[in-house]
Amino acid sequence: MLRKSEKFNRILSHVCDVTGETKQDILSSSKLIDVCMARNLLFLSCKRIGMRPITIQQLCKKQGWQSVGHSTVLKNITKAKDLEEKNEEFKSVLHEIIQSI
Repeated sequence: MLRKSEKFNRILSHVCDVTGETKQDILSSSKLIDVCMARNLLFLSCKRIGMRPITIQQLCKKQGWQSVGHSTVLKNITKAKDLEEKNEEFKSVLHEIIQSI
């Protein structure tokens, strides 16, 4: 069985492949819409495989995003859930990412 950090890295890599965003961009404080969308995919995918928001925050910090807060993770998960309900493409990509783990 994969460790949480290995699962996180796999999800992050897959999100980078699907969205075309870099790891550095996703794990930054960028407000660009495409980066935020990729971040939403990352956080909700992690949540869907059973990671708690605090764990996601810690794994982001281990990857170098020191300024990420618990509230940032929660906010992005909430936004991603809203997008999933409204956007079929987002829902499809999210499903693909989760299936790849």
